[in-house]
Amino acid sequence: MRINFDRSANRILIELLAEAERRMIEHGRCRADDVNQFLTLAYIERCATYHFGAAVYLPTEERLAAESFVAQLIGAGMKVRFGKHVGKCAVQLANHTSFYFPDYETLLEMQFMAFMASKPTLLEMQTSGLLRQAVAALPRELALKLARREFRRLGLNHDKLLIIEDISIQRIE
Repeated sequence: MRINFDRSANRILIELLAEAERRMIEHGRCRADDVNQFLTLAYIERCATYHFGAAVYLPTEERLAAESFVAQLIGAGMKVRFGKHVGKCAVQLANHTSFYFPDYETLLEMQFMAFMASKPTLLEMQTSGLLRQAVAALPRELALKLARREFRRLGLNHDKLLIIEDISIQRIE
């Protein structure tokens, strides 16, 4: 098993998240007890935006979304300290999201289930970035089976590839 945990990026990312949280609370963007949920949902939304319209889930899209998310967290006065580390922090965040956002899988599952409960059209399902993120991050039996069942219900007569098998296996490991 290959461990891709970057200790240096971990330390920088923890410091960046702590500073971003402090600033968000200080500026009244959210309460202290909501800040983790606020950031987690913002990350999920950013990933869904990057996966929107994609044929399949690709890890590079998630890394780009993480890079955009990290860059957005870096506010005024933080660029000197964190700006040069955006790339490696983004890779770390994309590879180990649940370490930094402990409620990530729960909130992603809730967002995914709300999307599925909204009775999306075939086109909405085919272009949904949230669906691709859920298929990649949630247990395979949950998201993939539910999505495939809904595709069949909407009249798709073939099994739509949402995540490449090799990528799915890597994510499970």
